[in-house]
Amino acid sequence: KALAAFVFVLAAMMFVPVTSQAELKAPTGLKQTKATRTSAAFSWDAVPGADGYYVAASTDGEKYSLIKDAAFSPSYEVTNLSAGQSVYIKVVAVYVDRDTEEIEMSDLSEALEVVTSPDAAAMKVDCTERTLNTLTFTWNACAGATSYVVYDYSNKQVLTTVPATTTSYTRTGLVPGSS
Repeated sequence: KALAAFVFVLAAMMFVPVTSQAELKAPTGLKQTKATRTSAAFSWDAVPGADGYYVAASTDGEKYSLIKDAAFSPSYEVTNLSAGQSVYIKVVAVYVDRDTEEIEMSDLSEALEVVTSPDAAAMKVDCTERTLNTLTFTWNACAGATSYVVYDYSNKQVLTTVPATTTSYTRTGLVPGSS
């Protein structure tokens, strides 16, 4: 099956200089380049002599499954994910021997954790306590958030940034009757 996937590579790359497996390095420089609520894009440094790449993913960082074979450029986008979902990625460089048509592979890259954007639209914010000089706001946790930024729209300023484990904020020092 793997050989069939690279027949196209073999035909398209007939004039690429021959590289031995000893020279084929594992991909490095993996980094996330984009995230939406349902996808995460990433790239890596091109491996000299590679005819293509296999991309594998894992939701637990231990059991990896092939998600893309025959990636010809050093980038890929994982789709059909949930908001705030983490996926671990590993990439292997592939070389097709033009004489034997055998496929050689590099070692696996180090794992990269990619994360989709959280679904902030699902957040509900409430003012749960009011006094003359304070307002306390609470919100539901947003899957995938790593922190929350509390912003005062009336003054156009960031008040604080809190970790994702915090789902409330109390604003103090307010002037009675202000909004």
